[in-house]
Parts: sequence; structure tokens; C-alpha cells
Amino acid sequence: MSTPFGGVLGHEYARDGLWRSLKEGRLHHAILLHGLHGVGKRTLAESVARTLLCESPDGGPCEACSNCHRTAQNVHPDMVILGRDDVQGIDEELIGHADDRAKDRKERVGKQIDVDYMRKLGNWLQQRPWEGTRRVALVVDAERMNVQAANAFLKSLEEPAMGAVVFLTSSSPSFLRPTIRSRCAAIRLSGVPQNLIEGHLIASGVEPAEARVRALASAGSLARAMETRPPLDDLRDQILLSLSGGKDAGLAAFNAATIAGGKENDRDATLHLFATLLRDIAVLQTGGSADSLVHAEVSDAIARAAQGPVDAFDLFTKVVEARERVAGNANRVLLWDDLLHDATSGG
Repeated sequence: MSTPFGGVLGHEYARDGLWRSLKEGRLHHAILLHGLHGVGKRTLAESVARTLLCESPDGGPCEACSNCHRTAQNVHPDMVILGRDDVQGIDEELIGHADDRAKDRKERVGKQIDVDYMRKLGNWLQQRPWEGTRRVALVVDAERMNVQAANAFLKSLEEPAMGAVVFLTSSSPSFLRPTIRSRCAAIRLSGVPQNLIEGHLIASGVEPAEARVRALASAGSLARAMETRPPLDDLRDQILLSLSGGKDAGLAAFNAATIAGGKENDRDATLHLFATLLRDIAVLQTGGSADSLVHAEVSDAIARAAQGPVDAFDLFTKVVEARERVAGNANRVLLWDDLLHDATSGG
């Protein structure tokens, strides 16, 4: 059999391990999938969750049975997803009835998971399944639980109901309460390999040259690669042209990047594109070989930029630090302003 959960790109080791645990009946009652944004945590969690409710699983949900049809539409009575923007599932008690609650549900769930949701989810998990022997819940970006919500949900993890399975996903697991993390089987999902992202983009209709640059700028995040706008191959050319200019080269490069910096996902992708370009320039500035360049297909432009005035290594360090702060939920607008100041002052 090929690697299970075929709808997930990459992460073969995690997919194989979860499938073996499921088939052998030793799947942990609480599983934490963590890794960078967009690497497929939710996709994998949903695939495993749906498989648990499938009538005839074969390496994943069969997609043919009644249960699969309903889980695909988020209307199965024994599966609930507490997502970034909404509660998905048909359990009205969990979602809430009041019109005012429904009206502000997107804001409340999207920014922070409050105690009411986790109490209701905990009570729901303790109930007997409507059908079969399992109830499955998925909490997306579980670090959004505030202290009260985490404490309320802890009992569900400490004293799991028979047949209840919970999947948690997180891009910032260090923000999760230690008591929550310690009761979960944690699986780290690393970035999706560049060649897989590139191939997926090409199969989705993206031009090969653009697909390669998007894959390079994605930092292993398929979601980021799929969302990136405008074309990053054009932006790369603009950045390299700017970096080979005069004393204001750094500022000009950041001004070029601002074109793509209007959205959070675009800013994150642009930061990574900067990092890889600056890394290549720094390699040549410090006497490294052109054979080790990430952007080897534009090595001539990299070489010209390396002859320019920008201290690529110093600016590269600042960009990497900024990316780490973005991953830690820092204010992206302030980060962009800080980097622009660094570029203005010569890196």
C-alpha cells in the first residue's frame, strides 16, 4: 500500500505512524500536530479524524460511505471542528443558539478560544456517540485557548471518555499550557519539501518558473505557496536589481518588496524570499561558491548584487530574526517598519 492519507502532501513518517497506530488500535486519545503555518497540520488531522469514522477505511477515508460523505460536509453528528473562524459540525449546543452569539462567533473563535467553547466541547466529548463507537474533535490553532479555556478542557484530556479522540494543531506549541502539552502525543510536522510544493503548484496550473520561486519562498508551507501574490519571480528580479544599486540599495529593495507586502501571508513569503536572496548574496560576498546558491538560475543577478553596497550577511540576520518574531505572533506591521529602518540605515 502507498503512504496512507493520500490527500496530505509530504509528512510520510507521520502518516505512516498514525496509520499503524490506528490499525493496531493504539491511537492516543489526544494528538498534537505542530509545525509551521501551512504545512498541512489541519489537513492531516482532518484526514485521520474522518478515517476514524469511516465505515471501510483503506489508507484513509474511503470517500464512498455515508460517514465519509457527511464528514466531508462537516455534518456528521460525531465530529466537530473548532476552526479559526467558526465551529464546524451540527451539534447546536456546542455552537450556541443566540443570534448575538452567532453574529460575533467569527471574531471570538478566530482570535481567541474562550472558556465557554472548551467547556461545551468537553461535555460533548463525554457524551456517548450518536453512531458507532467514536466521537472526534479537532481544535485548530489550539494555542488560542486562554488560561481558563485550557484549564476547563484539561479534564477531557486527563479523563478521556471511551472512544473520544481529540486532535490539536498548533503553529506555536510553546504558547500552549504545559498541562495540555503533557497529555498529548505530540507529532512535529516539518516543512513540505520544495520539490513537492513545486510539483503541486505546477499541477495546479502555475507556470514552472513562478512555481519554483514560490516554493523557495514558502519555507515549506504549501498554504503560503498557494496564497502568494503577486508573482514572486517578478518580485525577485526587482529585489536583485535594487540590491545592485547605489547607497540606497537596501531601501530600494524593501520598497520593491512592499508591493507584495500588503497581506500578512504575502509579507511572510516576502520575508523568506528576502532571506534566501540575501543568503545567496552573502555566500558570494564571503567567497563562497556559486554552486551552493539557492537561486542558482539567477546566479548572474546574484553576483551583481554581491558587488553592491549592501551588507547582505547583516541584513540576512535581521530578516531571519524578523521571521522568527513573526512565527511568535509579533506585530507584522511594526516588524516591516523595523526592517525598512534597517535598510534605510544601510543594514
